Amino acid sequence: MAPYKRVLIDSEDYLRRLIRYIHYNPIAGGLTENLKNWRYTSYNGILSNNSTMLSRNEVLTYFNDRDNFIYWHKAEPDISTFF
Repeated sequence: MAPYKRVLIDSEDYLRRLIRYIHYNPIAGGLTENLKNWRYTSYNGILSNNSTMLSRNEVLTYFNDRDNFIYWHKAEPDISTFF
């Protein structure tokens, strides 16, 4: 059995939850207590005004705006809904 699993992203809601899940991984793994303190995440790049290769505006549109993106990331994701 392979260590990775592919899952079809079939809705914008699922994509939003998946983005939050990915950003939450360093917290779940005990590497940091706050996303703002973890430099290896796209979370900070999406919130930053600095130049980036990220599709910042596209990601933010899935959350409606920057404030809602931050709000979504305050809640711990329910990992049972992913696999």
